[in-house]
Order: sequence, then C-alpha cells, then structure tokens
Amino acid sequence: MNIQRIAGIVLYNPKNDSILFQLRDNKPKINEPNLWVLPGGGIDEYESLVDGVTREIKEETNYKLFNPFYFFGFSFGFQGVTKEMFFFYEIYEGKRAIECNEGQEMRFQTRKEFQKLEKPWYLDIVLNHFSKKFNSFK
Repeated sequence: MNIQRIAGIVLYNPKNDSILFQLRDNKPKINEPNLWVLPGGGIDEYESLVDGVTREIKEETNYKLFNPFYFFGFSFGFQGVTKEMFFFYEIYEGKRAIECNEGQEMRFQTRKEFQKLEKPWYLDIVLNHFSKKFNSFK
C-alpha cells in the first residue's frame, strides 16, 4: 500500500484565541478543494516531519516556524493510499506578516468563526484535541 505523510500546523495566536486557517483553491483535482484547512502539506520521502512542516509553512505563508511542537496524529486509508496525518503547533507572536502564497486566503479565526467554515471531516477532531491538551481555542 502506498503511504502519504502529511503535516499541518496549528499557528495559535493567544492574544485573541485564534488559529490560522487556509482556504484551499477551488480546483477539483486537488485534495480538499475549496475547504478551510490548517496550513501544511506533503512530507517528502527522506524529510523529517519537523523539516517538512517548516518547509510547507514557509512555502504557503512565507512564515518561518521557530519550534513546532508535535501534538497529535492519526492515519486512515483512502483509495488505496494510507494517509498519515501529523499535527504540530506553535505560538504566533503577532509581529511577522503572514502571506497567502497558496490557496485563496489565509486568515486567523476564533472558535466561533471556525464553526461556520466549510472544512474536512477530521479538522474538528484535531482542534478538539488541541483545545483539550492546551486549554486553548475554546
């Protein structure tokens, strides 16, 4: 079975209890088109998870992570591919700009705003785990 490793980041802003989300492009052939997701993406075969998530965030937002912390992961099978999902978090200090280099939009959202977004099935699970573990994003 083919394995695809994917890493995402919860970039958390404690000043307003919000997280950065990306609105994916509306292209039918990409994963999760036109849905709000955490920034991140595929990890190369010989790349560490930390190096991969750092690279993906830099490519998508021009934001350099300092010390991403792994907090949650899971895997599932889909169309003959095992997807291994890894999630990290880092505190956003609020000083450096976030750009939108991939997708339609990047935006920090509070929990209330997040609940209204169109998102993939697993995102509530990930963020509920984050909320419980770090007593944030309520």
